[in-house]
This record gives sequence, C-alpha cells and structure tokens, in this order.
Amino acid sequence: MPGVKVVRVYGRTIEDQTFKQSLRTNLSSAQSVMDKTCEEIALHFRIRNRSNPHSSRVKLIEDEVMQLRKRTVTNGSVKDHERNRKELCLKVQEFHRALDEAEGYEITESGTEVILCTCIEAGSSRVKRHARVSHVIIDEASMCLEAESLVALSTAGQRLQQVVLLGDHKQLGAVIMSSAPRKLGLSKSLFEELFHDPSVDKTYTSCMLQTQYRMVSVFHHQESLIMLRFFYCLESILYANLKAPRLCVLEQPIPRGKREKRDVTGRYFATAGGSGVGKWR
Repeated sequence: MPGVKVVRVYGRTIEDQTFKQSLRTNLSSAQSVMDKTCEEIALHFRIRNRSNPHSSRVKLIEDEVMQLRKRTVTNGSVKDHERNRKELCLKVQEFHRALDEAEGYEITESGTEVILCTCIEAGSSRVKRHARVSHVIIDEASMCLEAESLVALSTAGQRLQQVVLLGDHKQLGAVIMSSAPRKLGLSKSLFEELFHDPSVDKTYTSCMLQTQYRMVSVFHHQESLIMLRFFYCLESILYANLKAPRLCVLEQPIPRGKREKRDVTGRYFATAGGSGVGKWR
C-alpha cells in the first residue's frame, strides 16, 4: 500500500525463529513460518532497524543475553552456575523492557497507520498496551471463532469507531475440535451470527457482493447460476472481465499429488499446463 505505513505483528513464536534471544520455545520452525517478503514491515525487524531509536540498546542487550546463556551451560562450580543464572534472569528482564520500548515506538510514535496481525495477536499485551485502534477489519471472518473476533474488537475498546467483517459463510467455517462447545453453537463465527441476525433494528448493514471473480474460468454460466441459486439465493451476478484460461477435460485422473479438482459434472479439470492425458475444449 503505497503511502501507508504498515506494521506486521507476528506472534512471539515466529519471532523467536529469527531472533533466538527473544524468548524460549519448544516449537520447531516448521510449525511457524514467516513470509520473507514481509521482513521490511515486520515489527521484530523494524525494532532492530536504525530508524528505531531503541535499536542499538536492543541489539546490545541481545548480545549480552547470548553470552550469559553460553556461560550458564559451561562447566563450573555450583556457585558460579547459580550466579550466572541470576545474572541471566536480570538481563532477560532488561531485554524485555528494551523490547517493549522499541515496539511501543514502532506502533505508537513512528507514524504507523495500519497494524496487520491475527485476531489472537491483536489481544497480546504489547498490541493492547501500545496500539490506538479506531477501525478493525477482519478478513476471512467466517473462519474465525466468535471469541477470536471479539479478541480483536476488545483491543480497540472504547476507541472503536467502525468494524468491517469480510468473509463467506458458505465456505469453510470456523474450526473447533471439541464436540461439546460445538454442540453449544460456539463453532459459529461472529460473521455468520450477524449475517443471519433477524433483528429489524440492527445498527449495522450487511451485503452480498454481486461481482464474480473466481468461477469465471471454472464453470459454465448456467452451472454457476445453479450454484449461486442453491448456496447464495442469487438469481444473477456480474462477471469480472478476466481472461479465462483454457480448460482441459481429462480422460484419465491427474496423477496423485498433482493439483486436481472436479467440476459439477464430476469430471476432472485443469488449467493449461496441468499434468494428465486429456483433450482441449
């Protein structure tokens, strides 16, 4: 977004994969992956950038923490080991104070206009402490548990002026593993709850988008209308002016592990360049 200052706040577990001094975790890096293209706007990289006035102090204490950790694992007397552990605990506390000051500067004082994060991270102590949120936009809101959406809204508190929930309640919904809360209706998202609210005195508006961008290259016009009427109760829809790729009707299934889908007639299809034996329409 040119001209807009954005900060991407990752969870502490992901941050620790890059900067091991931040905190200790037993989770492997395979479970937490950061998008490398977001390094420029990622909070844990920004606080170590020279533009942050606290960056030098953060880096200095990080190095000291690493040195103390090495000393605690080396052989020595019990007394020396205990002294090193106490010194390390104090230094880690100092590091987190410096970290908090650096994060506070990036979120509050550096001119940040947009904070990107998950609903759960929106409820973290650092975001709650430093962020001054007036507008909340939750993408794929139909996949969030109601409680998760409320976490983000509670962070804004009384400063909240507007909430926008984006999603599709006819697609994959919120995931809840336990059957007991699912039976109590806790698996329903806030998005779906509000979308189907029958109240006549609602203080919010809801709308269904009328332009189709995704199914243009996949389904015929009549087939897509059947789906729209069945799932969304729509009689007509505008199609985006996109160049549709050619479709290949395959006479044999695509090899296992390849990208494959079925159309409404049960046949496999793939865009040009897909693997398999077939003939072009």
